Amino acid sequence: MFFREIPGFNRIIEECAGERFLKEVCRKYHYLPEDEPGIKQAAESMQASIREEAFWQHCIFQKECTLTAGVVMTLGKGVDSLQESCDKAGNLSESYMIETLSGEILMQAYSAYNSWVAENTPYHVARYYFLGSDRDYPMELLPELLKKLGGPVSYNEGYCMIPKKSVAFYALLTEEKGIKCRGICTDCGRKDCPGRMKESRPLPYGYARILGKDYV
Repeated sequence: MFFREIPGFNRIIEECAGERFLKEVCRKYHYLPEDEPGIKQAAESMQASIREEAFWQHCIFQKECTLTAGVVMTLGKGVDSLQESCDKAGNLSESYMIETLSGEILMQAYSAYNSWVAENTPYHVARYYFLGSDRDYPMELLPELLKKLGGPVSYNEGYCMIPKKSVAFYALLTEEKGIKCRGICTDCGRKDCPGRMKESRPLPYGYARILGKDYV
């Protein structure tokens, strides 16, 4: 399913080039006021491909009494191409802006997914399992997961996803409304990550997962 087909994801696309979103990115990554026009330009340059290519899908699995959803989200190959063009031209500052903007968009996509589950199924998300972060969810599960989910995301020999701005994970589902997701950053060992949020805030995202680096 494309992001734009779901109201929550569509809102993210609409707002990711807006003033409030960009101000938050500048604050979080310590950009100066003179950097704001560059951030805005980078966000606008990403819009067309994200609107056309951003995609998400999930599939619910039941094993004994446990329900989990396999999920994949991607911003599409156009963002990768845009960033590669910046790198080749030596525009490293703009390339990093695209990196940070992509990370923040995917971060908000988790919140949208969480809301979608609560509004469209009998369940809500209890916690997330990223491949490679738990012995029960090794990276070797990635091919099977992507095959079941379908869509435009593939992987290379090192299990790095293509497009790069993609994430795949399992979400533990529950019908117990008193149980709340502890937050995606809770089990990440990168305590100094700029994307880290407090547990009380809704659905934070370990920025290391977006970058594809292992900080655990």
